[in-house]
Amino acid sequence: MLVDIQGESGQGSVPGKDEDEQEKAQMKIRVKSGIFSNPDKRGLDATGKENYDVEIYYVHHDLSTHGVLSEDKKKITMMDGNILELMDEEAKKNMKVEQDPAENPPNNYSPKAMGKILWISGMSGMGKTTTAKLLQKKEGFVNYEGDCFIYGLNPYVGAAPEGSSFFGTRNLSGISQKRKDVCKASIEKGYTEIFKGNSVDPKIWEDLYDLICEDILKGRAKIGGDWVVGQAVYTKVAREYIGKQLGADLTMVVLESGEENLQLDRLATRVLSLGAEDASQEAREAAEKQVAKSVGGIEPVEVGELNTFAIKVTKTMTPDDVAKIALTHMG
Repeated sequence: MLVDIQGESGQGSVPGKDEDEQEKAQMKIRVKSGIFSNPDKRGLDATGKENYDVEIYYVHHDLSTHGVLSEDKKKITMMDGNILELMDEEAKKNMKVEQDPAENPPNNYSPKAMGKILWISGMSGMGKTTTAKLLQKKEGFVNYEGDCFIYGLNPYVGAAPEGSSFFGTRNLSGISQKRKDVCKASIEKGYTEIFKGNSVDPKIWEDLYDLICEDILKGRAKIGGDWVVGQAVYTKVAREYIGKQLGADLTMVVLESGEENLQLDRLATRVLSLGAEDASQEAREAAEKQVAKSVGGIEPVEVGELNTFAIKVTKTMTPDDVAKIALTHMG
């Protein structure tokens, strides 16, 4: 992501992507200089400084983070270890931005006979992405990331041309206005409301999963093989709707927390990012407070849900353990 900073205001953007007003609003930041303290000292340890001198506030997420400006004022070492670099206009112009076509996202899978679909749902931090990667690497599954569809990225993670996005794939070009509108509504009127503890109109999920399932079926007809889809489905109604779209070949597993505070601990570790094992207790507590609003939200699996199973994840379970249980349910 690029950030254009004018004074204390900053606007983020994704090279090559034409963001709408909502997407632009989500990437607004404010930058301040001064002396700042933070319980996470890793950025200070990396630079040898006593205090952070830059604060970056993400307006949409109501989140602040801190960093250290280098002596030549060309780099900021953030407290999680990431580094922001200054780019001049010439460097920005020379950035090579490649996109993949939305109608036919490229991947390097070889066509196989049609297999089954395993959809891995569950709360953030429970291991959806890790389990999907394992099944791709060890069992030869086609790995399709549902959130990539929502955010306009190539969904074939691990098998698509590399890009600079969070998922490591490229942005898509030629996305229909209908898809843009439906995905935008799923974020604004769906996930945002879920995290506030509010109910969501089932049509929001129906519209979204109509498009995602259509894309999966189209890709599956070309590639074949066994598929693993990673994406959090928050309601029983939505799970049942997906089942109707994908049919008897679908098995859905929902990763649920089998221990108190497991999700909170994992999300905090994700926030601490690089070197989380070295973070102080104070830093961890601050991270847990930050992610608390993202904990929970998914309706648990009920007895009798067709081809849908819960997996209770515990601290002692390895990703291989989770994958093996999922394959058992898949049959």
